[in-house]
Amino acid sequence: MDCGNVFYLWVGKCCSETFIRDVLGCPNYASIPPNMSHVPQLQTPLSERVRAFLDWLQDNRAFSSTVHVIKDDAAAKATLFQHLVEDRSESASSYQDFLQHIQQQVSK
Repeated sequence: MDCGNVFYLWVGKCCSETFIRDVLGCPNYASIPPNMSHVPQLQTPLSERVRAFLDWLQDNRAFSSTVHVIKDDAAAKATLFQHLVEDRSESASSYQDFLQHIQQQVSK
């Protein structure tokens, strides 16, 4: 999530160990530090893609933003969730409308 001055990377309990190892440099979910504030530069294709995306986001702003890795069971999860806002306009559906649409399509 890009919040302007901070990037949040939320890692759920069911996140693949491949992603955790190749992007975060940790062997498994439990070993991710609770206050991880960077994404390490690792020599894996997945790490290079994530780093390229973060670098692209950084290049498109006038100031540097920090990265916070938030685990699903971390206290900082509340900070992340307060930034989640439903952005609804007349041309866009709400999440509930989207789920209803999917259910209708599956039921056909």
